[in-house]
Amino acid sequence: MAHTNLTEAFEAIKQMLLVYERDCVSLHDEPMRYYLGSPRAAKDGFRMWFGGVEIRKSIVALHLMPIYQHPEMLATLPDSLKRRQNGKSSFNFKGLTPELTQDIADLIRASAVRFKADGYM
Repeated sequence: MAHTNLTEAFEAIKQMLLVYERDCVSLHDEPMRYYLGSPRAAKDGFRMWFGGVEIRKSIVALHLMPIYQHPEMLATLPDSLKRRQNGKSSFNFKGLTPELTQDIADLIRASAVRFKADGYM
């Protein structure tokens, strides 16, 4: 049962990230991991990582690098996400509710706005 919840949560979050694939590059698109990066590589050959989602042993992890670069974004973070925050820019989930799904979508959208404002999209 838990694995189904993890898979469903992963797929739901991946769908939210897929919206931004047109402005980014898919760095990993695997059954249990999906990452996006900037469309252009920096001088060192690496791309700026936008974020991604992955299934780990017992959780689904969402990572959003614009939050790491702009910690002030955490000031408006809803309680539903604060409780699931792990580190500066990662969030862990075992399943999703409609409210949590909306909060995640809003956070991904805000992160994309910052990523674009920073010139990475």
